[in-house]
Amino acid sequence: MQLNGVELGWVLGMMINMTNIAPMPPEIMSISLTTFIPLVILFVIFIVISMIFLCHACKRRSVVHQVFVLLFSASK
Repeated sequence: MQLNGVELGWVLGMMINMTNIAPMPPEIMSISLTTFIPLVILFVIFIVISMIFLCHACKRRSVVHQVFVLLFSASK
């Protein structure tokens, strides 16, 4: 390949060789399967406990709401 009468073949070859010298990106740290499985189980347990508390709070709120409705409707 020529550009303005200059041979560019050696430049392309040099760039191909230089790409082999480029440092590799650092390896991404990963967690082992023996660590990942307990973390997933713990996460699921937290989600289930959160849902139980949410259901309990919603039921209690509806009961409290019914008591307030009974109290305020009885006073009228």
